[in-house]
Amino acid sequence: MRNNRKPKDIFKEIQEVFEDIKKNTGWEPKRYPKEIKIEIGEAPEHYENFGVIRKENEIIFGSWLNKAEPKTVSNYFWEFVIIRESFSFFVNSELLYGNISLVNYFLNLLALSYLQNKDPKVSRDTRFYPIEGRLLVPIEEVQENEKDLYRGIFSLIEIINQGTTYSMLYNTFMSFIEDLNVEEIEQEMVINDLRRYLSNDPEEIAAPIYLKKNTSNVLINLLKFGANASASSIAKELDTNQSTITRQITKISSKFLTVWRLEKNYSRLGLHSYIITIQFSKSNNSQLVGIYDELLMNKYIEQIYEGENDNFCYLYSVIHCPHIISEKIARKLSNYERNNIIDSFEISLIKDRIFRTCIVSSSFKPSKSNFEDLLTGKIITQKIVLWDSNHHLNKEKEFFDRKDEDILKFISIIISKSLTQLGLFGVHYNELQLFLEENNFDINKLPECQTFINKLQNRAYELDLIDYRFNISLTGIVSSNLCIFQITKNGNDEKISELVEKIAYFGWMLLIETSQKLFFLILGPTYNSYLAKLIMNEIKKDGFDFVCFSVKQKIFRYIDYSSLYDFSSQKWIL
Repeated sequence: MRNNRKPKDIFKEIQEVFEDIKKNTGWEPKRYPKEIKIEIGEAPEHYENFGVIRKENEIIFGSWLNKAEPKTVSNYFWEFVIIRESFSFFVNSELLYGNISLVNYFLNLLALSYLQNKDPKVSRDTRFYPIEGRLLVPIEEVQENEKDLYRGIFSLIEIINQGTTYSMLYNTFMSFIEDLNVEEIEQEMVINDLRRYLSNDPEEIAAPIYLKKNTSNVLINLLKFGANASASSIAKELDTNQSTITRQITKISSKFLTVWRLEKNYSRLGLHSYIITIQFSKSNNSQLVGIYDELLMNKYIEQIYEGENDNFCYLYSVIHCPHIISEKIARKLSNYERNNIIDSFEISLIKDRIFRTCIVSSSFKPSKSNFEDLLTGKIITQKIVLWDSNHHLNKEKEFFDRKDEDILKFISIIISKSLTQLGLFGVHYNELQLFLEENNFDINKLPECQTFINKLQNRAYELDLIDYRFNISLTGIVSSNLCIFQITKNGNDEKISELVEKIAYFGWMLLIETSQKLFFLILGPTYNSYLAKLIMNEIKKDGFDFVCFSVKQKIFRYIDYSSLYDFSSQKWIL
């Protein structure tokens, strides 16, 4: 496909995709491309209808699609929008023109699935992330009554990226709504039904990462060289050709959710990391909204997770803030505890955060017996530390002047960067757009924007404010459970280290250490799953006291560190 398209070019490409869909599915079209007039004009640049205005007898494609830079990204947008509109010919008019957000999201999901199935080896961050940046508002900016719908959409995108066919997606969606009148469609319910029907089992999400030996060697060297690793440097290290390394990196990126996640150096920023857990009675969960409101009044809280075990409900968060802020939160929670609003709480200074993964070189079926074999060592694994925050500790605090405001804005906006494409970042999109506009940049002129962002990144590196950790998982945290084991230390550090090594055989793991406890987090299973029970049995056998519960992310919002810093006093705002 090419950019600078004219209506006749668009019609030809739609016709080709339309015929391909019809041939491969046998679906009956509700209308045909030849019945629709195609124009180029003004059309939305963002959200679920980005790129088009759709009318009953006409589709207007945004002229901005031809102007987006670089041309590769323009072509990605064009390809996606044309595929999406090709699917619209298989949706009846009542749904298509009924002003139903769900239907528009559904068409976008079909297009993502078509692209994923068309070329599953293409790295997800290269092609899909720019599209998702146009399609989705950051979850923290969504209106409260639409957040469940958005979480469902995020989850479905993760599922689609794992290979769900557009035919299955279409047929499943239609089976859920075919007997409903348009006014009876409950969007969140349909999305959640789709997600539950199509999603991977928690055991699959929790399973160790399966990579063949030559691919795992590339992964090890990605970690060795860090976020600035190149195919050429890895090829030299492994004494092989660069094209082979490039293929292996693309293979990793296409199969798993892989990015370089930005890690802020909180010691250099003069902030401190705390873990917060709040336990409250299931009969007292009516107080939950008030607790949320109280926590969210604190501008340093970025994420909140909510969950349960058999006995209690839980809130979980990690906050990076001045010590005084943590003391204020502790006083408020103590007041809640005295008034029996919550059962108990803990807010503790974090000594270390360690991200880990586990790799197997033979295909792994996530069954109970195979997980037991992992535990006993019958299945050979390679356990890898992806990130240890200890090397950020005890760094001298930096003091910022007004000229550093853009640096603090940069570390607030950037979430991650691509494994495969230089200069491609995961960001808080709306904030990035505003930030670029304030600095007289057009977000559609990507090369200029990337140059600006790269300069800020280099400056942040010079000040030792950031680093990037490697993330690999089957799915994202937003769409999955986190199973948390809160283990009380007993003074025997060697024994608890041995326990961790024994149970660290999952694909995504996080260890959080405080002075009194160790938190062991696994992505995927719930507290009452057989996987959780396997781990609990090992903890019991070693004589440690513990609590196990599972949570899901409920809040994720943008934290603007530049607005939380008083440049005149060079202190963080309380």
